[in-house]
Amino acid sequence: MANFPSIVPNQRVFGLGNNPQEQFESPDGVGTRFIYSNSNRLEQTLSLEFIGLTETQITSITDHFAGQKGSLIPFDLPSEIWSGYSTVPVDSSDYQWRYASTFSVESGGVTGRFNVSIDLVTVPV
Repeated sequence: MANFPSIVPNQRVFGLGNNPQEQFESPDGVGTRFIYSNSNRLEQTLSLEFIGLTETQITSITDHFAGQKGSLIPFDLPSEIWSGYSTVPVDSSDYQWRYASTFSVESGGVTGRFNVSIDLVTVPV
């Protein structure tokens, strides 16, 4: 397992996820929910946007994606991803991350600079 590259994102969007639960609804529309666990939230999300990366930085991200076999192998995030947080919102002893989908690298408008948006989702450890 390789950590995600240590690059500070330009933007982060964190989604808290939800506790594992099931909803049942009767024919008359009355519903009830059952929770399966109090400890682990499912599908916390993190969208990262990187602007103006160098070719070396983009290569480190694409190599990491390939090394993790796309969304197959979970990984940890370095502290640089959470720069600006005094307390990291997702405990690495409880969760790891995986790629939620593939991503595209686009030209950054300047020769040799690139932009990329990456979506991640948690995996309980």
